[in-house]
Amino acid sequence: MTAPLASDAALRPAVTSAPLLSLLRGPLLAAVLYFVLAVVFTWPLVLRLMDHVVGIDVDEGIFVWNLWWLRFSILSLGVSPFFTDYIFYPVGVSLVYYTLTFVNGLFSLPLQPFIGPVGANNLILLLSLTGNGVAAFLLCRYILVSERIDHPSLPAFLGGAIFAFAASRWVYASFGSSNLTTLWPLPLFTLALLKTLDRWDAKRTTWAQPALVVLWFACALYNELTLAAFELFLAAPLIGRRIWSATRAGRPPLRLLVPLAGIGAGCALSAAPLLALMWQEDRLEGQYLTDRWGYADGFSADLLSFFLPTHLHPILGGLAAPWTSQFTDVPIVFIGYGVILCTMLALWRFHRVRIWGWMALGFAILCLGPVLHILGRSRWNFDGIETNIPLPYIALHYIPLISANRFPNRFSIPLTLCLAVLVAFGAAAIFRAASSRRQPFVAGVLLVVLLFDQVALPLPLNDLRAPEIYRIIAAERGDFAIAQLPLGWRNSYGMLGKERTTVQAYQYAHQKRTLGGNISRNPPFKFVYFADLPVFGTIARLEQGEPPDAATEAADRAAAPSLIALYDLRFLAVHRKYDVAAAEAYARRVLPLDLIHDDGETALYRVRAQSGATPAEIPFGEPAGRPYRGDGWTGEEIYEGRPIRWSTRPSARLFLPNIAGSASIVSFSVRAAPFDYPGRPEGTLRLRLNGHLLGEFPLRSGFHDYRVSAFSEQFVGGANRLDVEVDRTVRPADVLPIDRTIGTTGIRAPVDIRVESAGLAAGNVARIAVGGQSVARDRRGYNLVAIDSSNGRILQSTAFDTFADEGASARLAKAIGDLPAGTIVVLAVKDDASAKLGEDAVAAFRTLGIVTDLRGGFRASHAAIGVKGAPPGSAVEARGEDVVRLAIGRSTDERTLGVAVERVSFGG
Repeated sequence: MTAPLASDAALRPAVTSAPLLSLLRGPLLAAVLYFVLAVVFTWPLVLRLMDHVVGIDVDEGIFVWNLWWLRFSILSLGVSPFFTDYIFYPVGVSLVYYTLTFVNGLFSLPLQPFIGPVGANNLILLLSLTGNGVAAFLLCRYILVSERIDHPSLPAFLGGAIFAFAASRWVYASFGSSNLTTLWPLPLFTLALLKTLDRWDAKRTTWAQPALVVLWFACALYNELTLAAFELFLAAPLIGRRIWSATRAGRPPLRLLVPLAGIGAGCALSAAPLLALMWQEDRLEGQYLTDRWGYADGFSADLLSFFLPTHLHPILGGLAAPWTSQFTDVPIVFIGYGVILCTMLALWRFHRVRIWGWMALGFAILCLGPVLHILGRSRWNFDGIETNIPLPYIALHYIPLISANRFPNRFSIPLTLCLAVLVAFGAAAIFRAASSRRQPFVAGVLLVVLLFDQVALPLPLNDLRAPEIYRIIAAERGDFAIAQLPLGWRNSYGMLGKERTTVQAYQYAHQKRTLGGNISRNPPFKFVYFADLPVFGTIARLEQGEPPDAATEAADRAAAPSLIALYDLRFLAVHRKYDVAAAEAYARRVLPLDLIHDDGETALYRVRAQSGATPAEIPFGEPAGRPYRGDGWTGEEIYEGRPIRWSTRPSARLFLPNIAGSASIVSFSVRAAPFDYPGRPEGTLRLRLNGHLLGEFPLRSGFHDYRVSAFSEQFVGGANRLDVEVDRTVRPADVLPIDRTIGTTGIRAPVDIRVESAGLAAGNVARIAVGGQSVARDRRGYNLVAIDSSNGRILQSTAFDTFADEGASARLAKAIGDLPAGTIVVLAVKDDASAKLGEDAVAAFRTLGIVTDLRGGFRASHAAIGVKGAPPGSAVEARGEDVVRLAIGRSTDERTLGVAVERVSFGG
């Protein structure tokens, strides 16, 4: 650099008529320099722009897939990009809570026809890094000008470089997280907000800047939800300071309320479509965005990580490794020693920018997560007391949507923006001591010093060229499914099988539906479905080290033909570099496969369709019906003596194979029964095949066969969607009559009674609730509650440790013996009650109608409700190795139930 980046005078707030070229010259030159730096810092990516991406085969594949899916869904399929069944086939998955990087996808639309999704991904990365620098440059320069700093462009350039090329960017990039390298909306949002506050408070009113605030908020929201949250975190202190300053100066801040209200309304309006989709998803699937802490403790920054270089630094990374290797998370938030020195200088010389220092400190503390970690240690001994040191991040866990950020280390993003501003002021202080002729030279030296700490060269690259096998698949005409090894399903909380996003990314080449996939969040059923599958569920468990037994293999071999027919599964692609030899061998044993391509690293098998593979009927209420279950059903259970599944939504989906064959019209029937209860209103059952209404029937009590016919054209290849619709679903707890009869004792309880028992391994709890009030002692052994059968009054609540107390059994027997006839007695076991249980107590149980003898049942669960003086066997009781529950009175079934389906029969 040999000259200032722009005419500084043109930037002062008092000047409003500067030529456009003068205003743009600085950002354009900065953009060129930032782009050159982006090429250097991502080396050697520029040499492999069309076929490699930055990453170590972790997440980079899904962001390439994002670009392809957005274009394919909108332009080829004409469907919403926020749902797909091209992964997780056939159940599909919502992308509402998924990091779809929608804005990057829109930018890629005109690029993909020429350079493909891989090239588009790389170009967007370089342009994003450039945009990050330019946006931060504009922010820093505006703040410097506002503080009347002479010649602000050079220090602003240095601040922008720190934000664009911070060490944390390269750690995220190495994991393939391009969503965390597209950050330009954050400084642009902050800049527009500051301009809004400055100009509105100075009575130079305009709605242009508030509109830009809303625009940059929307860009952040639709590209990476976390980034929009960071914008709010930055806005709060800046708005608060401006209101406080106006109040101190005697200027009522009421004028600021107008643009702030407009910004709030605009942001809410821009977020409305996404929030509507989220609300609809939550209403349908329940809330699954967060799962407790989501391993946030493991993704927290270590206190020393601010001062130790990342493992990617070519020189300092190895020197820091003895310490950084002890961290619970990879070192991400390293600040850099040059940045620290510039920040200290800025805080010393410029008091008015200290708010940026306080904000940086706040974000640094949030990076540390819910508890303090130092060299991987998070528990501390204070004179014999082991404890954690809690941190403010804990409070964020209880804020809706904000709690979905389970990576505290991501607060390094707003942290580096605050530091960028401070670095710009620190550089300005240094430039004041240098002559104008030497300032470019000083700026060059400072740039090298500041960026040396941030270096991560060379960045790891992952080859995303689609193997030859996918060209073979793409050449096959039709809409069908393929399976791939490794086979797996992953979300932010766990994995089934061995999922690899690189394999998912290859969908850009073949464009066929795949069974596996990666998603940020998903309802539990999406994993349950595949875990329950024959063949593919077995392969997933095999990939995780759980080999099948002979019986499972035989069952998989028998189930394979119908599974192939259901999915129209035509190919199995194998990637041997992922250590899938055992899975490949098993697939060859249980699936009808023909090897058609093998280059040593990859193999492709054609799956042979089997004649007669379509079943005559689907036993939907039995385990054999699991592959046919879509969303909206319970597990298998018995209702009126029949194995069934309940629909839990007004519209529940099951899958049918393509049964059309050569017939122009085909018939099938669904055997179903409504959830019956006294006063049930008449209802209607509707059956839709792939969206086509096939029949509408009065929903009669009891099981009936509802027969429909469909044209062959209404069927599609692969899994056909049969939606079973009812007018309403109800909760049994709301509609079933209250029945407080205690077994066959002839006694009705005057109050509701709930019992839960769990041995040590099953939950270690004994709960007894009478009339909604918890009354059990919840102690080890037998917990006993005696109830007056005439009014529900509690006569006694005691516990007897028949695990360790030699005299407990005798006292238990005596307590029962002393009760008057007709007393209701409730028992619940916690931990273990068998070790010291004697014949005297067992005999006393029989006087309550209870026949279970727990002796020999170490740590078994036992719950019982009996009546003193009732004959043996007349009580209500349950025993098991898992938790057991009993209820007398109002139903405890809180599920929403519609219709029970037993089976689907074809033909006839």
